[in-house]
Amino acid sequence: MVLLVIDTQKGITDDRLFGFDRLKQNIKELITLARENGKEVIFVQHDDGPGTGFSVGDEEFEIFDEFAPETGEKVFIKTVNSALHPTVGLLDYLKQKKETSIMTVGLQTNFCIDATIKSGFDNGFEMIVPEYTNSTFNSDYMSGETAYRYYNEMMWPGRFAKCIGMDEARKLLKEGAGSGVKGKAMKTLYLECNMGAAGDMITAALSEIVDDADASFAKLNALDIPGVTFTREKTVKYGITGTYVSVKVNGEEEGEYDAHHHHDHEHSHDHEHHHDHEHHHDHEHSHDHEHHHHRGLADIEHIVRGHMNLPESIQDEVMDVYKIIAEAESHVHGTTVSEIHFHEVGALDAIADITAACVLMNEIKPDEVVVSPVHVGCGEVKCAHGILPVPAPATAYILRDVPIYGGNIRGELCTPTGAALLKHFATRFGNMPIIRVKSIGYGLGKKDFGTLSAVRAMLGETD
Repeated sequence: MVLLVIDTQKGITDDRLFGFDRLKQNIKELITLARENGKEVIFVQHDDGPGTGFSVGDEEFEIFDEFAPETGEKVFIKTVNSALHPTVGLLDYLKQKKETSIMTVGLQTNFCIDATIKSGFDNGFEMIVPEYTNSTFNSDYMSGETAYRYYNEMMWPGRFAKCIGMDEARKLLKEGAGSGVKGKAMKTLYLECNMGAAGDMITAALSEIVDDADASFAKLNALDIPGVTFTREKTVKYGITGTYVSVKVNGEEEGEYDAHHHHDHEHSHDHEHHHDHEHHHDHEHSHDHEHHHHRGLADIEHIVRGHMNLPESIQDEVMDVYKIIAEAESHVHGTTVSEIHFHEVGALDAIADITAACVLMNEIKPDEVVVSPVHVGCGEVKCAHGILPVPAPATAYILRDVPIYGGNIRGELCTPTGAALLKHFATRFGNMPIIRVKSIGYGLGKKDFGTLSAVRAMLGETD
């Protein structure tokens, strides 16, 4: 993917443009991100011809100082509206490089940007347009704002370009566009979280849509996570067949004990645990065995990188997810990430859930992951700290900037591990896209709320 910056020249890059300050900030940010992540930035300047004041050698022809190309970056000059017109040379350059995706920003929305996007589409490129990164002036026919909205919200989406938010644009520049040339369907995973999400539920849902779940779980059980075993079981709840995933640590199933991590100086070990959202032990735990151990983030990383036979890229993903949880816990408890210590069993259980989800997601390899608004539940949840509100503080912190809702079901529906996995993998959050579904998976939760408790995974194709 390349970032194409069109006609951001001194003669027209000023506060006459609709949303100029926001435009300037967004374009600067994307140029910086592209450079930092090895994406080529290409500039195009428009030449109106000698004597116009907007031609080679004229001050107004030069690129706006804040967007200025760096040494070695390509600059093309055009005399027509489309930057991809054969006379410009850019089209041949991109085809020679076998580029397939063009993120397009610049001026003017209703002239050169529109012409370039349609020309790119016609030539088989995936055209990507981030929000508020193109603009134009007011005219006798329509205002700059009207022109922006007409093209970005009506003309281009679903026809000529993929119009996206800035968050997705940032992610694409960091990770790559993924979906390839125009006409090639995107492999899209939609996660429906109408009953929240927990690590085991996400793992179970993904296990139903991988090609060979038995082989995947054999691989998980061979990872050498200390004392951990994975099992999966088909079962029926409320008339729906789904999968229940069990993680046992030293033969004991703790569920998602990590939902409320504690510092060892805050936790008393002589009481009964009351994590009623996913635990079904009706006995009292005696803490005179391995359960009294605690692990810091460095210990977790040692297990992930020192014990597990996984590609480094998946190890990185596991740690990225775990760090989301650790950062939330440290914020909630007013301490540093390095001072956070997780219960032995809860830590291993969380490592297992996170690792399983990362391994399965790597096998599925979706081009994008769309996650529904997340149902978090309401009321309170009991833990060693006492009674906490739902969503629990760490979960609420993780789900900042994510669409969530409480509903009428009392109980904790979304756990920190579930929240962290969703936050890490989501390309975007929103309603189900237009998708041709190929496979569906139901990851069943452990607790009965009087309705089907499941994460539903739908894998299919989007245009």
